[in-house]
Amino acid sequence: MRGHGSSIYLLCLFLISLTSGLPAQTAPPQGSQSTPAASTPFGEISGIVKSGNTPLPGVTVSASNTLTGKKYTTSTDIDGSFRIEVGSKGRYVVRAEFLAFAPVTQEVLMNAENRSAKAELSMVLLSRVQQQEAQQQRQAQLAAAGRPGLQQLALSGGDLGDAAMSGGGGASDAASLAGSGLPNAGLAAEGSTESVAVSGAMGRSDQPTFDPGEMQDRIAELRDQMARQGGGNAVFQGGAGGPGGFGGGAGGPMIIMMGGGPGGGGRGGFRNFNVNKPHGSIFYNFGGSPLDARPYALSGVPADKADYSQNRFGITLGGPLNIPHIYHGGTKTFLFGSYIGARATNPFDVFSTVPTLAERSGNFSGSSSTIFDPATHTPFLNNTLPSINPAAAAVLNFIPVPNLPGDRRNFHFVSANRSNTDIVFARFNHSFGNNQNGMMGLFGGGARQQQRQQQRRQQSGDQKKIEAHWSHSINGGINFSNFRSNLLNPFPDLGGKSTAHNLNTNFGYNLSRGVFLNSLRFNYNRSHNETANNFTNSNNISAQLGISGVSPSPSDFGLPNFNFSPEFSNLQDTSARTRTDQTYTISDSMNWTHGKHGWSWGFDFRHQLLDLSNAANARGTFVFTGLATGLVTTNAQGQQVLTPGTGLPFADFLLGFPQQTSIQFGASNYQFRANSWDLFVQDNWRVAKNVTLNLGLRYEYVSPFTELHGKLVNLDIAPGFSAVAPVLPGQIGPFSGERTPDGLMHPDRNNFAPRVGIAWKPFSRTVVRTGYGMNYNLGQYSAMATQLGFQPPFAFTQTNTVQPGNPLTLTLQNGFPAASAPVTNSYAVDPNYRLAYVQTWNLNIQQDLKHDLIMNIGYSGSRGTHLDIVRAPSLDASGVPINGAQPFLFESSNGSSILHSGSLRVRKRMRHGLSLGGAYTYSKSIDNASSIGGSSVLVAQNDLDLAAERGLSSFDQRHRFAADYSYELPFGKEKKWMNGNNWAARAVGGFTFSGNMTIASGFPFSPRIFNTSSDLNRGVNGTLRPDIVPGATIASSDPSILHWFNTAAFTAPAGAFGNAGRNIIIGPGNVDFSMAVARNIQIKDMQNLELRLSATNIFNTAHFTTIDATLGSPTFGQVTGAGSMRKAQIIARYRF
Repeated sequence: MRGHGSSIYLLCLFLISLTSGLPAQTAPPQGSQSTPAASTPFGEISGIVKSGNTPLPGVTVSASNTLTGKKYTTSTDIDGSFRIEVGSKGRYVVRAEFLAFAPVTQEVLMNAENRSAKAELSMVLLSRVQQQEAQQQRQAQLAAAGRPGLQQLALSGGDLGDAAMSGGGGASDAASLAGSGLPNAGLAAEGSTESVAVSGAMGRSDQPTFDPGEMQDRIAELRDQMARQGGGNAVFQGGAGGPGGFGGGAGGPMIIMMGGGPGGGGRGGFRNFNVNKPHGSIFYNFGGSPLDARPYALSGVPADKADYSQNRFGITLGGPLNIPHIYHGGTKTFLFGSYIGARATNPFDVFSTVPTLAERSGNFSGSSSTIFDPATHTPFLNNTLPSINPAAAAVLNFIPVPNLPGDRRNFHFVSANRSNTDIVFARFNHSFGNNQNGMMGLFGGGARQQQRQQQRRQQSGDQKKIEAHWSHSINGGINFSNFRSNLLNPFPDLGGKSTAHNLNTNFGYNLSRGVFLNSLRFNYNRSHNETANNFTNSNNISAQLGISGVSPSPSDFGLPNFNFSPEFSNLQDTSARTRTDQTYTISDSMNWTHGKHGWSWGFDFRHQLLDLSNAANARGTFVFTGLATGLVTTNAQGQQVLTPGTGLPFADFLLGFPQQTSIQFGASNYQFRANSWDLFVQDNWRVAKNVTLNLGLRYEYVSPFTELHGKLVNLDIAPGFSAVAPVLPGQIGPFSGERTPDGLMHPDRNNFAPRVGIAWKPFSRTVVRTGYGMNYNLGQYSAMATQLGFQPPFAFTQTNTVQPGNPLTLTLQNGFPAASAPVTNSYAVDPNYRLAYVQTWNLNIQQDLKHDLIMNIGYSGSRGTHLDIVRAPSLDASGVPINGAQPFLFESSNGSSILHSGSLRVRKRMRHGLSLGGAYTYSKSIDNASSIGGSSVLVAQNDLDLAAERGLSSFDQRHRFAADYSYELPFGKEKKWMNGNNWAARAVGGFTFSGNMTIASGFPFSPRIFNTSSDLNRGVNGTLRPDIVPGATIASSDPSILHWFNTAAFTAPAGAFGNAGRNIIIGPGNVDFSMAVARNIQIKDMQNLELRLSATNIFNTAHFTTIDATLGSPTFGQVTGAGSMRKAQIIARYRF
């Protein structure tokens, strides 16, 4: 209870500090009256949200008090209108957010004389390229932080939100159409006896989780603060250096537009605002072991938690560029800057299964399996090895001895890994010419004002045009981030370090006149990532162990990988890797409004450079199965097989006889290059007062990657996979007779993506939205290029497998002998590979109910086409091994998927300080793809029966309910109770409670069998599935940690392949409650302090994440992973 006690103690201290408050700026004069209680809403903010001259329904609109932080939320109606009741006077930042649009904010003032305010917001579409670049940059930073991202292609219709004008309502899951990399032969990501992290990740615990996306939060916060302190009608086009377009356009640098408020141009009647002063915020976040609960004890034995802490801090500043006696920026030149840092130690808490002291010495007398002498085929005396291979004895030094009793999960490693993150951001904006509209002329703001005025005239029937003038501006920015972390391993003597550097620069030029706006943008992004183990560039440990045939390069030094599954946890060292990605982008988009039509069109062009060194398997992988120490017999089909109950993988290792070895390393550096471009056009058409139509079409072209020096190799394949031959760019395939393209694949040139959306308001309180769209996966080529580069003759690759009748062919010392087959390539791709695409459609009906309730009933569906399938075609159509070739993997685009989802959402708008919402989703997704929705690539069980791969998607979650709430306590100044300007009001005022809950069913798992000869002969491991016992039920009537599903429902396959399908075991569900309490304290008129305490899993409920679905594993059917218990953090933010 020590961990829980410290958490409760600190929580009490924090709550006491919250209630202490800060003294008021000045006390009211004696006899003065306090502000009356606000028993009813203080006032109302209303307005309309448009894109061009088209109203946008379904837009999320919020109003946040600039000093108290109180937030009220609603959504727009069919005509784009909204209404928000607020509880107190003050300055409010009204923010509109809509899927695929740049968020827009506008500041309004509420006081005793003005209890009703108007806000007219004009939104522009984000650039598709900008969204992808932001996603790629975010993934690169998260990958550097140990959280590898995936190329995502949303099955829920992510980009359809603008087409359908629904703002959401589809399924929330996104499907990965590009896996994070192909598996090493012999090592599968779903091995049952991988080390288990109590945080839920199998094999490794989560690496540092600092989220660089918080930089965008700080920037948005600065923009809002500049808006609320900078003028009467400040509008910030956050992150979109121009209007963007339907899936394309300028995007990039933010534009600021400020206009005069009720009190006059620029100042807007804010008495204390000084435009020449900087404004910003400072924040500090703390979390760590003092606040968090103890990890869940899967073993049943409570253990001490790691000592760790997470510290995040930062400062954001912005204002006009004023240099005394030299330059006065005024309303023309603005600078913004931000720094975010993190110094963290993150928990690393992992259980592993390691050999006992007796087993380390070769004594297996306690095992139920009999081990045989591989030379004489007779049992060893007392099941004990008489000697141990010298290389194996040396490797034992890296395998820890047990520190817990028993023979399962008998080693526990608790530590914390360190990580440091620094992010620096700077941006400038400058407008040219006369600023005739005050601050509204900044960065094209005057032109936008002209657009809105002209649109209002047209809509009112006034054909007289206002006088338009040209307005132009420039803007640019730079963002640099640096990340450093040490990498821990379940086995303490192994590990490494990771560093990542990212640089992003951009420059934009905007030109506008009247209802025409053009935006031109240039962008350069560079990301450099390095990963190293403890031996990289310093110690050739493989040579010291006597293991030959591995990479001699110092950058590849490290311990080879050893697979003992399912007996013990695998020994896997960190793979060294150096990668640099660079992207040059130029984008241009134009917007033009004419009558009821809002047209936009434009293009994007990108040049990508990828420099890579170090292959993922340069030190080699050794797989031990028990074949060498087992008894081999002949079955009824005449095949030599291992007799059950004989042989042990770890005994094979001690003798130095693997059944399979694989390796891949190559040239010191690869330089991959590619180009991509797109064109788009879109029309937002207001057909009638109650009907809006959105039509769009875009064309996308992405070239396959080439290598600067031609170092790419594919396989030319004869019909039926009867033979293969390596081919280089420009060569004629000996079997196909075709010239091999420079990128080894023929470009996919027919990537047209139409989109249509309709919004209809049949009744005053009812809105119907429907839409259809297409998305293409544009990120798969880079993953393929890195595999096609590390192939002979530019690289050394081998996949060697021992046959049951000759188990002594391979040894630890000589695991990579001279190849017996002329073709040793380990990977090939279909030269007619096509980019995957997803078609998405949805229907949503929104009904306004009484008492501020909104109900949405929605349906969404999607179909994926040309999804990736990875096969291991080592046998031809007749079942004969391919002549002259070692096993290899073959990737094609034959996969498909289908998803259907229905949802019911109910939300109560904010009123009297209370807002509630809930959503239930029922969905089902099916696919036969190898990587969709997963973090690793799965190889088909039977290359000749791909239909058997069709099953539930890895991300399928049948039921999901989510709810949220926010409640502002009715105490304090301007509230219903205790509203005087005294110590009591100050002590209890300004509190807000918020939280959310999630109740969801579990994700599916596939039953598997590891270390079978049929798999290893194809160069893979873990693709085989078992048979289902006829009449057996898979689900357990009483699931528990030790018996989650009915293990008796599965048995070893009677034939070559099992009849069990993919993802037929449903894993544990999830119940989570999170909560936050915050207090906003006003210090001065322009200064505010926010204190917040937030916690996830507040009831400290165990959340099981992983189960062992490997037949034959000692923990088959058991829960092997648990998610985080209660975690809390304290946040302090000072705004000025």
